[in-house]
Parts: sequence; structure tokens; C-alpha cells
Amino acid sequence: MYVEHFNGGLRGAVVLIHGGFHNGVCWTQTPDGRKGWALILADQGYDVYVVDLPGVGRSGFLTHDVMNGEFIIQAFDGLFSKINLPVTIFCHSLSGPYGFILAERYSKQVQKVVAIEPGPFGNIQEETKPENIDGNIVKVIYKGLPFNLDMSQMLYPSKAHKDRFICLNKKDNLFPEGDSVIQQYLSSLQPIHPRLMYERFNINGTQIKIENPKTLLGTKCLIITTPDDPLHADEDPKISEALKSWGVNTTHWLNGEQGTEFNSHMLMVEKNNEVILHNIIDWMEKDNLS
Repeated sequence: MYVEHFNGGLRGAVVLIHGGFHNGVCWTQTPDGRKGWALILADQGYDVYVVDLPGVGRSGFLTHDVMNGEFIIQAFDGLFSKINLPVTIFCHSLSGPYGFILAERYSKQVQKVVAIEPGPFGNIQEETKPENIDGNIVKVIYKGLPFNLDMSQMLYPSKAHKDRFICLNKKDNLFPEGDSVIQQYLSSLQPIHPRLMYERFNINGTQIKIENPKTLLGTKCLIITTPDDPLHADEDPKISEALKSWGVNTTHWLNGEQGTEFNSHMLMVEKNNEVILHNIIDWMEKDNLS
């Protein structure tokens, strides 16, 4: 696993894990050239680690037979063995379950999780059954949308994915503007292994699960959901409710709190990314959460 290190100081370590169809670049810079969250965090005195998940971008290709969520979790062993500071994990979208399970596996190191529009862990996600399986093609309906997953081929972002990322049809658009800016962003998108999307849909109950929720009792969690995202407006509260039911100290920004009122799925690169990050840092530094 490729890891980029920004040595910011001794305020604590931050591990930034990107979502599906992205790589670590979404944390280091914005499409219009402003500093990304990784550089801002380093400027604020944090020791920052930005990953390209296994099989993605600078980490290089992996064959389909080895790739799954558990393989990704195990890829972090080498990184966590090198970190000697308390850790905050930032996870996004597809990597949401990985962030929480890493907090479980490395509970002595991970003190906080910041989950941005996270996918749910398998404990609470409804199982999806395939509509049809024809050779390598798995056909499913997820949240009312049809998907054909070719389990032998890397999965590229569809036009619907791209339009959602750049807020193409959104009235109050905070995504950086300009044709060249948007093209630069779209050119950074990455194909992902179909198995990861298979698990994201929890097909046949395959999404990775938290094994022992009690290990998360010492972890503080922040979930950020943008108000206009129908997928996460439905899923994210279930994550928050599950964590709270387990006794985990959890805060959920759901209704546009802390400057997120008009943001979308890629808020870490949007125009107000620095304002939001400083609000997250304020949350990180609070001893007692509401």
C-alpha cells in the first residue's frame, strides 16, 4: 500500500483513507489548486498519512482473487506499526467500514474516527441478493438503481458517478468551477476492484463487519452527512444509531451543521473545504462531545 507522509508535528497522527474511484490526491489538493486537507492538517501540527488503497493508483494493480475488504484492513498493519502517536482516522464513502474496523483492530492507537458520508459496516446494512448471475456478470438492484458488475474487470466510474461527484445538477454548487478544473478532477478518478463494490452493496452479506463493538468504547466518532444526499441521508443515521446503541461517543453532523449546509459528497475538495476542516479540528480537540 502506497503511503504519503506529511510530517506536521506532534499534535497527533491522522490517517486519511479515500473512497471509491479516488486515490490520496483528493486529500492533498483541490482541483483548482488550493491546499487539500492533508496539507492543512500538517500545517496545524498533525503528523499526516495519506494512502492509496491496495489495488488503486500508486499502490499498483492487484489480481481480483486476493482483493476484498479484509485484505485492505490487513494492508494497514505495516503503517500502524510505524505510528507512535494517537491516531485519528478520516474515512470517506466506500472506505467508511474500513475506518471503523481499523478503529476496532487498533483500538489502543485509534482515538477518533471522522467518517464522511461513510458506507455502513455489515452489522447493520441490509443484505442485497443478486437479480441474476451470468458467468462473471452479477446483476443487482441497489437503492433502486441497476448495476452489472463484471467480476473479472476493473470497475470505472459511470457518468452518474462523475455527475454526482462534481454536483452537475446541483443548484447551490460548491464544487470548484471551470472546464479545465473539472477535467483535471475527472482525470484523477481511478477504477476499483469489482469485489469492493460487491461488498459495498453487501451482496449475499459480504460487507465486512465489526466483530466486537465493545472495542470502540474508547473511540470518539464524528459522522458528516450532507443534507441533500438521499443515499447517505438514509444510511448514515443508521450508523450513528448503531454506534450510540453500543455506547460509542458519537456526534453526527446531519442537517448542515458546521458549515456543511450546501456541500455534497466530495466536500473535502469543495470551495469551503478549509472552513469545514477547521470545524472538524475543533471537534477533534474537544475533550467532551455533545
